[in-house]
Amino acid sequence: MSRLLAALLLLLPAPAGATELTVHVLGVHATPGDILVAACPREGFPGAACPFLGSAPARLGEVTITLHDLPAGDFALKAFHDLDGDRQLRTDWLGRPREPLGFGNDAPITRTGPPRFEAAAVRLPPNGAFETRLTLRYE
Repeated sequence: MSRLLAALLLLLPAPAGATELTVHVLGVHATPGDILVAACPREGFPGAACPFLGSAPARLGEVTITLHDLPAGDFALKAFHDLDGDRQLRTDWLGRPREPLGFGNDAPITRTGPPRFEAAAVRLPPNGAFETRLTLRYE
């Protein structure tokens, strides 16, 4: 009986593979600091609870960051240029960003805050690779 069960288990489909997400961050205007990218499920956006993070040293023009082992699904993207190296988005007393940032699909910041999840989200396939671009805003 146990051999039959083992043989049946081998016939089950393998779990879906993980996706590799490559984000091309455009419009980097300065070289000090790092560019940080986060892929956030609905419940982690726009807050700080994004489980998929990556970073790379800033360089003029474009910085490419690849996040590994993401599950399939919808993820909102956010990125910022950490000019002061504290790995936190610096804001003023009203909560407005003081460091350059951008969102997936180049979703604009609204008058009341970050874009909606749907505006900044990309849909990742069950396995393979996915590439996208976003542009930092220096305001």
